[in-house]
Formats: sequence, structure tokens, C-alpha cells
Amino acid sequence: MGNNNFLKLGAVVLWLAVSIGSCYLTVESFYLLLDWSRWILWIFALAFFVLSSVGMTFIYDSLNSNSDLSNDKRTPCFVTGILMVLAFWGIFSLPTNTHTLYLQQNAKEVVEKDLTEAERNLQQLADGSFINEQWAEKAVKVGGLLNALEQEYKRPDRPGIGKRCKAIIDKIEIAVDPTGKWKLETDRNISANSYKVIEALTLEQMENEYQKFLAAHDLSKKGTAKRDINNCLKRIGTIKKGIDKNTINYSEMVNETSDVLEIAYPLLSEYGKGHEFNNKVSKTSQLKKVYEVFISWFNGDLKGQGFAIWFVISILIDLAGFLFATIAFRNTISKKIFN
Repeated sequence: MGNNNFLKLGAVVLWLAVSIGSCYLTVESFYLLLDWSRWILWIFALAFFVLSSVGMTFIYDSLNSNSDLSNDKRTPCFVTGILMVLAFWGIFSLPTNTHTLYLQQNAKEVVEKDLTEAERNLQQLADGSFINEQWAEKAVKVGGLLNALEQEYKRPDRPGIGKRCKAIIDKIEIAVDPTGKWKLETDRNISANSYKVIEALTLEQMENEYQKFLAAHDLSKKGTAKRDINNCLKRIGTIKKGIDKNTINYSEMVNETSDVLEIAYPLLSEYGKGHEFNNKVSKTSQLKKVYEVFISWFNGDLKGQGFAIWFVISILIDLAGFLFATIAFRNTISKKIFN
């Protein structure tokens, strides 16, 4: 009898130790997802793990022929245990524990990549270098179309402006002014000067578009834009320093990065980068969503990132806790409830 009590006491101690570890993982995951007080999350996490453990003892007692449960109570005890384990462990504890372990291993890489991209683009906004970069791309595209038009225009077998030239001219108009408002002032008839007229009109309009582009992206005329961009760059720099010096844990890293990117992306969208950052959701923000990470895993998007290993480890941690729970509480809780 004394040995049995000692065994149960040891099982209780081990169950408590495992439950604290498991609940810590649950709390860290829910903290990213909900941003609630950790004290409240600890209460929920402990409740989930206790109820999952109780459910596991119900399953054990219903299947154990030596338990004190009467035969007519074994089935409801078993069904109740299954439902409790599925509800509180399968839906909450297991996914969140796996999520936390996965993030501790992979969050830094995702965060640093998002921060570096945002920092580079914001810096281009701040110093105006993106204007020349984007305009150079446009100039190359228009220049290529003009060259194609010249080649087509001068073909010996069909010289002049035919259907193929007209198709290229349509592309030039859109490349110069994507709004479609600008049209080339030419009758597109076959003549010795048609190509030169088109080229001259195009280059003239390109200069007009460039001046409008510069005016539209002059941050000195955009109120607080310059200040907002610089403040965002400072916040990104602070987060990166914290990561480099290991003075910021992974949950703070993910939360702070997600917050600053929610400010950075609208700035990039409004002041120069357009559709690329319009309503964009960062990969860091996606990391915070427990079940989306699981869906990504099931879809095969997390290959090579060790997710399956953390999934197995999470199962083993909780199964150890459930084993100690059945040793500590078998034939006690179920007997009081179902008999």
C-alpha cells in the first residue's frame, strides 16, 4: 500500500512537471495568436491539459478490466474520455505546442528575411533611389518596343505600318502610360517619316511622364511621409539589433516585426512600390496563425523545416504527461463520476 502511494505521488510530481512544460508551449503560441495576458493564457492552458489528462484516465479505466467501473459505465466513460482528449488536446494543446517548437527553430530566419526586404525598400523610398530604378525599367521596356517597331517598320517584305506595327504601337502606349489615357498622335499611314514621328512623340511623352512621376513621389510634399518612413526604418533597425544581440525572444521578435511591417507595407504601397505591397500580408504575420501553419504543413509548404519532427516531439511530451496522469489518477476520478 505504501509503495502504491509512493508511486502515485511520484507520478503526480512528474505529471505536474510535464504539464508545466506543455502549458508553457501552449501559452507562447496563444500569446502570438491572441496577444492576451499570459496569466489568463496560463489558466486556459492548464485547464486544457488537466481536462485532456482526465480524459485519458477515463479511456484507460474504461479499457482496464481491473478498474472498479461497472460494465454498463465503461462505454460512456470511454466516449467521454475520447471526446475530452480530442477537444482539449487534439484541437488546442497539440497544435499550439508544435507551433511553438517550430517557431523557436524557424521564426528568426523568416523574420530577418521580411525585415531585410522591408528595410531595403523603405530606404529606397527615403533616398529616392527607387525612382531611378523603376524609371530605368520602364525606359528599357519602352526602348525595346521602339526597337521592335523600327525593325518591323523597315522589313523589306512589308515596309511601313501594318497590323503588326499597330499592335506594337498599342503596347508602346500602355508602356508609357498604363492608365491608357495617352495615345500617339499619328495617322499610322505608310510614309518615310512615320516611325520617326512615333519615336519623337513617344520620347516626348516619356519625359512628361517622368516629370509627373518625380512630382508624385516627392516625399517633401507628402506631409509626414518622410518622417513616417524614417521612424519605420528606426524600428526595424532596433528589432534587428535585438535579434543580433539575442536580447529579444522569438515571440517578441515575431510580434514586433509583424507590427512594424503592418506600418511599412502601406507606406511602400502608397509612396512608390504600388501593387507589390498593396494589402500584402507578411510571412512573419502568417507565422502567428497556429492553424494556418498546420495547413501549410499539410500542403507540403514546410518541407525541410523540421515541422514533422516537432509534431512528433509534441505528441511524445504530452503522452508522457498522460501516462503519469493515468498512474496518478486511475480508478479514482472515473469511479467518482460514472459509478
